[in-house]
Amino acid sequence: RQNLNIENMRNLILLQENSGQVAFINSISNTTVKNIVKGFIDKVAETFESIKTSLQMAGHYDSIINLTDVRCTKNNLLSELIRQSKDGNMFDLLILGHGNNKQLMLHDNEVLTDVHVKAMLTQARKLHPGMKFNLRLVYMCNCYGGTMSDAWLSIGAKTSIGCNNVNYMPEPQTTHFFDDFVKKGYSVVDACNRSFDVSNAWWKVTGLPEKDRRGSKLTVKGENIRFEGRRMTVGEVLQRNIYASNTHNYTSIYLMNGEKYEFKVTGSQKWKNGVRETTANGYPKGPFDFPRQKDYNVMTLVGEIFNDSNNVLSFTGTHFKIGTAKTWTATKSGFLVCHANDGLPFYADNSGKMSISIKRIS
Repeated sequence: RQNLNIENMRNLILLQENSGQVAFINSISNTTVKNIVKGFIDKVAETFESIKTSLQMAGHYDSIINLTDVRCTKNNLLSELIRQSKDGNMFDLLILGHGNNKQLMLHDNEVLTDVHVKAMLTQARKLHPGMKFNLRLVYMCNCYGGTMSDAWLSIGAKTSIGCNNVNYMPEPQTTHFFDDFVKKGYSVVDACNRSFDVSNAWWKVTGLPEKDRRGSKLTVKGENIRFEGRRMTVGEVLQRNIYASNTHNYTSIYLMNGEKYEFKVTGSQKWKNGVRETTANGYPKGPFDFPRQKDYNVMTLVGEIFNDSNNVLSFTGTHFKIGTAKTWTATKSGFLVCHANDGLPFYADNSGKMSISIKRIS
């Protein structure tokens, strides 16, 4: 099954081998001690990154496939590329580890070169004629990752990101990139630039030379894609907090035209417009109330559809009243953005939040 449809999942493959490599390791002369320290650092670093990745991506990717340590091999990667593509899933690849020019270091000193990468699609087609990898984004935090980008693009990746030199700032670049790309809806180029700016300022304080900081900037090759939002499967339920003081609450959830959803505000939650407390159903507007959606109660919970996840100018014009409960069939595809129905200039005195449950029905 090679055709993508709205029921297919979007997954993340984590390919990680730390190998315990840090600068002070080479100063340890005792081989036994050195191996113990390397093993400890290897385990701690990989466990931390695995947990951080799972927590950071939760609710955005349908599944995270963890190819860490002993699972970080060429054969396992190829098998996963084939499996995900056969199942019709769109997937991204996050690479955490070490590399050299056109080389990525895997488990037990196995090396993945650009030549190996280019051969993977040919290998897959020997087993499954006509196969195409549904590989969307490749993000490499390793040194010289950018020198592998052409290889990933050659086997079907839409976008590849990596540093062309020694990457002295793998963090916080990686964390900030995925926050901006996955959670906030920025394009890969904007997410890369923003993550570099934060990392550059942080590492400047530590004394890292400017040439090393500048040389650590990641390069984007291929399409300037966006994450396109969290797609929900039938029967899935997600929770989002909607704040009364936010003119736009970006949920990162992408709805498709024709899909049916159930929205519920759990319990007896309330928020305030100034000192006036109300439920998500709001209250009738008075002569001095000028809510954004004039046909709905003031402070009622409203849903809107935007073309972009984090762009206030991308409103499609489609809106619907949620209140405390609503079943709604999407009339337009786009990102779900919510707000309390107040006048745009008057959100500063609003307070409180609503926890909303969103369930896809069909």
